[in-house]
Amino acid sequence: MLILAVDTAFGQESCAILRYGEVISYSQGKGDSLQAEKLFDNITAALADAKVSFDNIDYFVADIGPGSFTGIRIGVSAVMGLASAQNKKFLWVSSLEALAYKINVANITSVSVAINAGREKPIIVSLNLKVSYSRLLSPLNLCIQIE
Repeated sequence: MLILAVDTAFGQESCAILRYGEVISYSQGKGDSLQAEKLFDNITAALADAKVSFDNIDYFVADIGPGSFTGIRIGVSAVMGLASAQNKKFLWVSSLEALAYKINVANITSVSVAINAGREKPIIVSLNLKVSYSRLLSPLNLCIQIE
């Protein structure tokens, strides 16, 4: 199973190709104001590095924030378009739940995740991992759940 995952929520576009949960290729932009223009260059670079084409991708995933509203619209629109063109599934990932997913310690039952929302304001979410873990939006977990 191959996943193309795109993150544009934080002002620096990035793209990863995952094979069964392992990152096999990754491309990241410079965080300049050309995010929309550079996104497809990064996607193309990641696909070339992984030696796969759009036809090989099983799932297309985009970060839905929280984060930059314009960045999220760029990433979601691009990924939805790619998924639609390939007649494949589009999936979304919450930035905060994706960060929380990285916490994988046996005895941890809850976690709080914070990001900078700009203007010196944080966005914080607390998750009960026993309840949330089944829906934490790792692209691999989402793909397994819908198959």
